Amino acid sequence: MQALDFYYKYLYSSDRKYLEKVTQLAYISLELDPEFALAYYWIGASSLSDKVEYGYGRPFYLDTALFFFNKALELDSVLADAYSARGIYYHEKAQSQKAMDDLKKAVSLSPNNSAGYMNLGRIYYERGDYINALINLKKAEKLERADKDLGIIYLNIWWVYISIGDMQKAELYCNKGKKIDVAFQNMDSWMLTIQGKWKELLAKAEKNHSTNTEALLGLGRIQEAEDSTRISMKYSVPDINNAHRIGIVFWMNGKKEEAMEYFNQQIDFCNESIRNKDPYGTGDAAYDLAGVYATLGNKEEAYKWLREYEKIGFSSGIHEYIKVDLLFDNLRNDEEFKQIVKRANDKANEIRARINEMEEQEELYKE
Repeated sequence: MQALDFYYKYLYSSDRKYLEKVTQLAYISLELDPEFALAYYWIGASSLSDKVEYGYGRPFYLDTALFFFNKALELDSVLADAYSARGIYYHEKAQSQKAMDDLKKAVSLSPNNSAGYMNLGRIYYERGDYINALINLKKAEKLERADKDLGIIYLNIWWVYISIGDMQKAELYCNKGKKIDVAFQNMDSWMLTIQGKWKELLAKAEKNHSTNTEALLGLGRIQEAEDSTRISMKYSVPDINNAHRIGIVFWMNGKKEEAMEYFNQQIDFCNESIRNKDPYGTGDAAYDLAGVYATLGNKEEAYKWLREYEKIGFSSGIHEYIKVDLLFDNLRNDEEFKQIVKRANDKANEIRARINEMEEQEELYKE
């Protein structure tokens, strides 16, 4: 009972958001009751974050979480939260089937577990199964009450609608997030970008006392795009995963040698990620490699990676974006390119039609 008291002291305290407090109270609980399963769960959940130092002044790393989740489930085999958290661990380790199994177990034990449904939705989304992604995310939306967590659910639903090209519903969920003061950073901008609405995109940036280099390039204002890029690089280190977007600015302005430095950085980063099979390497790296090689005029490599990306599956609105992405201008009139784009859009349209039908018949909301 004393251990449980400490657990609830954390659960309902004003310090709830602080992971350090979780660990501190969990260790106190274990001193009182070494078989208190919830405490092991909380230590494991805290150790999923790599930003906080725990316990004895040393960081807990990701694999440490698995030990604590397994210990919690050894002591309490029906602890739904531990299954849910272990599912997140497996997801982070790119073991999606194990993640799905644990998350399904979590929601079977606790049908009101919104986090379980949300994370199931995320895994289905990453698999390209947008129907089951939406079914689970809608369940999570129905169950969740906390604004912060609702915002994350809205964001994930937004990505599904973006991926099937339903901009109207994507905008609806973007606005839902704004109403509860959730910072949906760059969501409006991404919707404008994938549709090639360069004037609107630039106007939005300028309204916020900023600019947008891709919009400037799209509008043919190449020197302004270069000037903006150089100013930005003075004040912040460019994201290595964005090197190709810097490269295209210099390339379009005739600075080929300088552009190649950034294109080569992107190629190296993509290949390393693919070798490591990290989330970027098993996803958008193929698209970015295709774009770089297309810009360089190496169509053989460009189509090799574009076909690979097609196997993975177009997501995040890329089936729309590729129509206006400046990296692919050299392929724009090729029949193979047109067919790849058509297949991606046909698939998105088919899924969108099925989801619309399910929504009309309320099949997405059935228990």
